[in-house]
Amino acid sequence: MATVRDVLDNYFRLRGFCDALREAVSRRYGDQLACRPGCSGCCILAGVNMLEAAVLLLARRDRPHPPVRPAGPVGLEDDIPCPLLHKGLCGLYPARPLICRTHGLPLRGASLTGGRTDCCPLNFPAFDLETIEPDLILDADEVTMNLMRLNLAFCMLLQVPALAGERLSLAALLSGDVPAALRTLLDRHDL
Repeated sequence: MATVRDVLDNYFRLRGFCDALREAVSRRYGDQLACRPGCSGCCILAGVNMLEAAVLLLARRDRPHPPVRPAGPVGLEDDIPCPLLHKGLCGLYPARPLICRTHGLPLRGASLTGGRTDCCPLNFPAFDLETIEPDLILDADEVTMNLMRLNLAFCMLLQVPALAGERLSLAALLSGDVPAALRTLLDRHDL
C-alpha cells in the first residue's frame, strides 16, 4: 500500500523532471530566456492543492518564515502578487510549486494552449516557437494530470478526499490557517 512518503517521492520525481527540462531549455536557449531572479511578473499564484501546500509547509517548517501578505481571494488574479514574493524573490524558491517551476518554458497542451506551443511573452522574442525541439517543450497536460493524480492519492491517504479538488490560499496557509490533516502531517518528523 502506498504511503504519504511514496506520494511525496513521486511528486519530487515529477518536480525533478520539470527542473531537468528547465535546465535543458536553459542550456540550449539561455539567450532567449528572460526568466531570472527579480523577474516576477508571472508570480501571481494565490492558491495550491493539498499536496503542494504540504510540500511548501514542510519546507517552511525548519526555515525562517518569509514575509506574507494578508489572505486574499484564491485564484490567479493579475493584480495580486504571490504571498511568497518579497522584493521580487520567492521566499520558498527551492520548494516552489510545479507551475512556478514551469513558468516561461515552451509548453504545449490541449487544455492550456489548444495544442500550439506557447511561453511567456518575454521569452523567445522574435523566435518561431514551433521550431523548438519537441523534447524541449513541456507537455502541460501530462504534468498537470500527474500532479492531479498525486494530489488525489495524497488526499486519500490523509483521509480527506473531498479536498483533492480544492485550492488552498497560500496567504492563509502561511499565516497558520492549515487544515487539520496537514497540521498532523507537519507534526511528523519522518517527513
